[in-house]
Amino acid sequence: MIKGKKVYDPLTNTWSTGYWIPLYDYRGKVIDYLPLWQGKTVAFDFDGVIHKYSKGWQDGSIYDEPNKDVLDLMLILQLMEIPCVIISTRDPKQIKEWWDKQGITLKAKILDWDTSFYNDCSCIGITNRKIPAQLYIDDRAYRYTGQTVQEFLTDCAEKTSVEFD
Repeated sequence: MIKGKKVYDPLTNTWSTGYWIPLYDYRGKVIDYLPLWQGKTVAFDFDGVIHKYSKGWQDGSIYDEPNKDVLDLMLILQLMEIPCVIISTRDPKQIKEWWDKQGITLKAKILDWDTSFYNDCSCIGITNRKIPAQLYIDDRAYRYTGQTVQEFLTDCAEKTSVEFD
């Protein structure tokens, strides 16, 4: 964990020494803490997380602006010495071209096909493979913690905001 390092609190816009990243509900109340380790990757999905993807899949083009809150998070993680990587089924070259056209100040590079782990905090990695990470941030993820089939189906039925394409 991040022992003895400064941890950024985005709600209060302050830095404090600690082990955990606070997670907030919509009212600003701390509901949990997320442990993140220095030197271990956090992976971000591209469409719906970094690229706003407001109209869903169109003709394969990347048409929307970036999600500035996610870019801020990536910067904060880099400052905390936590590497970040973009994972997508898209061609990494397409993402890199879009990234460069947006004028994003964070550097990004396409990872070699044989990259198994990513630990470079100097720039954001881009790949179309799922590489190991301590955390995957994805707009369409479901957290599996050993649910039965019935629990899974119930969870999905309760998530009325989920859209199925």
